[in-house]
Amino acid sequence: GILPLDGMAPLLPDGDRKEMPRSQGDESNEMDVPSWKDEKEMAPQTFDRRKEMKSVPEERQEDGSASEQRIGDRVTSVMPGNEERRFSAPPEARDGEADGTWSDRAGHGGSMPEGQPEMPGHGMEEVREETDDTPSCKGLKSGIGMEISGGTFTIDACDDALHSDGNILVSNGILSIKSGDDGVHADTEILLTGGTIDIGTCYEGLETNQIMIEDGEIRITSADDGINANGGMDRGWPGRGMQDTERPEDTEEEMPNLCISGGTIQVNANGDGLDSNGNLTILGGTVIVDGPSGNGNGALDSGSESGGQCMVHGGLVLAIGSSGMAESFGSDSEQNFFSCRLSSGFQEGSVITITDTDGQVIYTHTAVKEGSSVVFSCPELEKGGRYILDIDGERQEIEI
Repeated sequence: GILPLDGMAPLLPDGDRKEMPRSQGDESNEMDVPSWKDEKEMAPQTFDRRKEMKSVPEERQEDGSASEQRIGDRVTSVMPGNEERRFSAPPEARDGEADGTWSDRAGHGGSMPEGQPEMPGHGMEEVREETDDTPSCKGLKSGIGMEISGGTFTIDACDDALHSDGNILVSNGILSIKSGDDGVHADTEILLTGGTIDIGTCYEGLETNQIMIEDGEIRITSADDGINANGGMDRGWPGRGMQDTERPEDTEEEMPNLCISGGTIQVNANGDGLDSNGNLTILGGTVIVDGPSGNGNGALDSGSESGGQCMVHGGLVLAIGSSGMAESFGSDSEQNFFSCRLSSGFQEGSVITITDTDGQVIYTHTAVKEGSSVVFSCPELEKGGRYILDIDGERQEIEI
């Protein structure tokens, strides 16, 4: 007789296959999808700016027609110098408590979590195809959008701690993050309107094309850029075939924008402190940047080569670092500022103090590492005014 191939039913004399009985416990691949809570229950204060609903096609039905799925409202945000854009809000939170405590360890520091498959290392040609159920090295991952409106999160991931293929919105909550790649990465937009985000270890802190910070407390320590509004690139986790992956060439990209209008932001970066491949705009808040010691990067970096501008219109900004690639704000800025390059520089632990000529202290800061460039802006600076930059007792008079 003819033996069937492994896993195939034997042939009957008439050529038909005999149906094999299903083994006990053999379940279908169907799974229940939990319902979404009403968005107004979850975070009514977050989406008071929503204007309209967005629909996306699902898989085609058997008759060939396409069904549609409503995936959430859209939030309107306006970037300085740009036409009105909309921030697509993610689906509402799943059933469950809005607040709580959540912890995830995804193999930070090179040790893979239990049950994690071995990943190819550098130089290996094999790249495993990811499917919906492939284990991820990311902490929290979303295919459409992600919203965090409360809770306490401790995430230690060897890839991105928060990752979305669309947008990320954080309006509240406490997030303590360690990441082998980006602390928070989205493919399109990141909007921060509140909460506390502490990124203690990462390659880059915040990374996406459009970054808007309206409020919240943000602390970032990064091996490369602290905050990076880029053209849609993702360094990816080493060995997974994702280094320097770009969007398809036929995808139209917006001018990258990094806009800070409120909150308290502290950045300690070995690369660029605040980096935008397009516009870098500060409208308000308190922004303190300890930039790089090496001359290959700067505390501030805008995309002037692509038509971007670096502007300050409000808030308090202190950006210190190396002078090799140091950049300051543009002359069209509405708020006064000064920048200077120091021949003697400053060291780790140096106390940097800005006062007026009467000795009134405007701001003081202790440097995290050595450097030779200082950029400062605040509402108290007046055109034509004289100010003193004091570094460890060495005074330099500056006229605006």
